[in-house]
Amino acid sequence: MQFGGYAVAIVLIVEDEDQVRVLAESFLQGEGHTTLSAATVDQAVALLESEGPIDVLFADVAIQDDPEAGLTLASKAVERRPALKVLYTSDQGVTDGMQALFAKNSAFLPKPYTVDQLTGMLLVKFGFGGTSQKKTDTKSRRVGSRQRSPDFNHGNGRPGCDPSFGRCVSRLEKSCNLLQGQYGHARTKHEQCPKP
Repeated sequence: MQFGGYAVAIVLIVEDEDQVRVLAESFLQGEGHTTLSAATVDQAVALLESEGPIDVLFADVAIQDDPEAGLTLASKAVERRPALKVLYTSDQGVTDGMQALFAKNSAFLPKPYTVDQLTGMLLVKFGFGGTSQKKTDTKSRRVGSRQRSPDFNHGNGRPGCDPSFGRCVSRLEKSCNLLQGQYGHARTKHEQCPKP
């Protein structure tokens, strides 16, 4: 799809880590792309079997403790949709054997990645540039990092507001960090951030 001279994509994000999936969706939508998302292979298969268009499958290699679920999913998805492009991601190393299983028309983006790296990969590898050319501080934010993220500032001095969501976020308690995969932030409030 073309928008203002830039090609935008319909991206199916398959990621079992809620925070990583939500951040990737937010960043891609901010660049003008349309996103669909799935936390499980079954959810992804249901979306892929629908008649709706999907340009790019953006899948974690390991989904729900299966170290090759993303590879298997992508292989089946490309059989059903031969023009589908696949962008794999992982916070683990990828072996030569795993790379041999990558689908045709695919690329790999290691975690953690920045929004610039994600959108750059979509542009360089697949020709989808998005619509936003605006550079913001959120573009250097790493997605998929298991390290504690810095506090955000919405431009009004209020820490905890993430402009990529337009919503407030807060620190998780120490015990929740362990349960939530060691992430330092999660979307816990649904009110809008105050306007600067």
